[in-house]
Amino acid sequence: MATRSELVSAGRMTGDALAGVVGAVAHVHRSIADRTFTAMGPAGEPARALNDAISRGAYAAVRAGHAFAPRLGAAIAVVAGKGDEQSSWNSSPRSSGWLSALNGLRGDDIAERYPELAVTMSLRDQSGAGDLPMRADTIVSAIPDAGDKLVIFVHGLCESDRSWRRRAEAQHGDPTINYGSLLEADLGCAPLYLRYNTGLRVEDNGRLLGALMTELVDAWPVPLHEVAFVAHSMGGLVVRQACHDADLAGHAWTTIVRHVVCLGTPHLGAPLARGVDRLVPTLSRIGVTQPLARFLDDRSAGIRDLEHGLGTDTDLPFLRHAEWSFIGATVTRDRRHPVGYLLGDLLVRYHSATGEARVERSSFDLANVEHIGGIDHFDLLNHPAVYAQIARRFGRTPATSRPLRLA
Repeated sequence: MATRSELVSAGRMTGDALAGVVGAVAHVHRSIADRTFTAMGPAGEPARALNDAISRGAYAAVRAGHAFAPRLGAAIAVVAGKGDEQSSWNSSPRSSGWLSALNGLRGDDIAERYPELAVTMSLRDQSGAGDLPMRADTIVSAIPDAGDKLVIFVHGLCESDRSWRRRAEAQHGDPTINYGSLLEADLGCAPLYLRYNTGLRVEDNGRLLGALMTELVDAWPVPLHEVAFVAHSMGGLVVRQACHDADLAGHAWTTIVRHVVCLGTPHLGAPLARGVDRLVPTLSRIGVTQPLARFLDDRSAGIRDLEHGLGTDTDLPFLRHAEWSFIGATVTRDRRHPVGYLLGDLLVRYHSATGEARVERSSFDLANVEHIGGIDHFDLLNHPAVYAQIARRFGRTPATSRPLRLA
């Protein structure tokens, strides 16, 4: 169920999107017609004028209709009592996934134009039922065994807090098992899962995470002695930014950060994001592909930040006293295989996830670099081989009695 404001905002956004599609079709029509009439020479001018007049009016009417219909539908739904102020798409397991994906693609634009649909940064417990209020009593209610060790899971682009449960049934025989539940059982770490708008700039999400961590540590019911982060893809950049900014500002929580594990994080950039950036100028020069160029150029600020990552020491140093671990994957068992070297985990190349290609290696501790072969980017979210590496770095190997089996 959605709130009334979410329904209205969804109607506006859908209407604007449909109107944009009609506008793109009209642009392609004009481009093709212009080429045809230009080839006809002066004899085609009367037909061009007639075509332009008719098409302008027709497309304007269709565009207005497509913009208005979803708005009207949303208004009717609200009047009919479909909106429920006690629930939200953000709190629904079914809808929160697509809302997170939408925010990843256009999150900065959504935050500005349709704020009711923007994902706001929050922490959730293992149940994922809703945002965790930053108060000691609510934390105790959600996590009765809250101790002095805390691990925060930070997802990547277009993902949500529930992404950490990927293929849990197949991997572990239980749909609720993930790295957090395993670390809680094996090492006594209290797990929390960050949810945030991945379409915003990494710098902005880093600042928000730093502020949220201050609130969390202040509200935690017992003194915290150890904080760790496990971050997937973009999440590693956000954690890195948050630690750097908070450390410079002298925020106390950074002093108890012991471990940061980056899973497939594009520290040196992602080739797909760079490829889109290079493709846009080419598409912009061709009339019929200009609408596609505009669509790609409207990608979120978060996606743009993945083009080059955050670099190393001279760009954004790692929090010095914490142990940073870098786990990269390749679709081939051997990372030196030409396919694995070229494709990495399909979205992030191994050298970007681990800093392998850098001449200056001071930022990446080679003792804390691990390769997992034969899996893709999203397998890193929940895989026994990955968990074994996380648990080893956090203190000890997983309990042998736990049924962890490779896919």
